[in-house]
Amino acid sequence: MANSVLLASALLCGAFHIWVLTVSQVNTSTKAWTCAVIGGILTSIWNHASTSELAKWLDRCTIAVGVCLDVYILSSATPNQMSRESVLALGGCCTTLLAALGLYFTAKSFEHTCWKRRDACHVGAHVLATILHACMATLLVVPVAE
Repeated sequence: MANSVLLASALLCGAFHIWVLTVSQVNTSTKAWTCAVIGGILTSIWNHASTSELAKWLDRCTIAVGVCLDVYILSSATPNQMSRESVLALGGCCTTLLAALGLYFTAKSFEHTCWKRRDACHVGAHVLATILHACMATLLVVPVAE
């Protein structure tokens, strides 16, 4: 096994992601985003459970696609047509995305020097990405009409 700490983080954050996607009734216009989130969960679990170079690079590519979709969804929100609370949520989501990316790249800077700091930063990136996607799924995405 490659890294039991990051595998546990991927499993816990992945389970929470799935739960959020299930209860939020994400609308059908965001299928690509939903697929990217699920793909990210699967590649993260595979990457952290193995030492495969393919798993590592597939996980990184999935993260890149997911970040692009996050940015697209967040940038397509129109604050002038949103409530004050939604505008604040949008700002919080943007800040959380930047913080998650910052922690991810900080973790990479500790790759060969201090594994405890690397793992702490990487787990932080998992947690912040989970918080970001929970906020996006529940606050910014219009639920399906019943």
